[in-house]
Amino acid sequence: MLGRAVGSVFVQEADPKSFEVLVVDNSADDEKGLAVKEALAPWPAVRIVNEPTVGLSFARNRALLESLAEVVVFIDDDARMETGYLKRLGRVFCGSPLPAAAGGPVVVGWDNPQPSWWEPGLNFYANHLNLGDGTKKIAYPQVLYGTNLAVAKGILSEECLVLMKLTDSVLIQALASATGIKLGSKRIGTLDA
Repeated sequence: MLGRAVGSVFVQEADPKSFEVLVVDNSADDEKGLAVKEALAPWPAVRIVNEPTVGLSFARNRALLESLAEVVVFIDDDARMETGYLKRLGRVFCGSPLPAAAGGPVVVGWDNPQPSWWEPGLNFYANHLNLGDGTKKIAYPQVLYGTNLAVAKGILSEECLVLMKLTDSVLIQALASATGIKLGSKRIGTLDA
């Protein structure tokens, strides 16, 4: 799965020299760490950093601390980045004012045929997220998910990183708090599909 996720980044409509790919190895297991390196072998430009404390929030915090970029985009190891996503993010983050965060749709995908018992109402439990087409601001109770989430590092503080250890929805609230804005502000928004 990891190879597929990273591969989806390298087929973006963006110059690979214009972005950094950082993979956080959060496995705490030498055998799994070796599997990470093997999965990333086709992309020697990928930088791997270790985060010894297991957990998604710790891995995301490590990515924020280690990344050299001004904007960090999270993609989970079981996700794929849609073609054109980085280009759309570039348009959003090059605008004024600089957004605190932006996120895109998260579509439920299946490696095998979708189970016959699966109903659309269950998509929420698989992190399906679609806030509609176009770039827009969102307001609570709408939230962005951690995968396909882009964060402007400049607005984050150590206090915000501590809050991020809880949940993705707390992350969004922490971003709002760190920037002194309300969740309905135009500085937190979604990208078109």
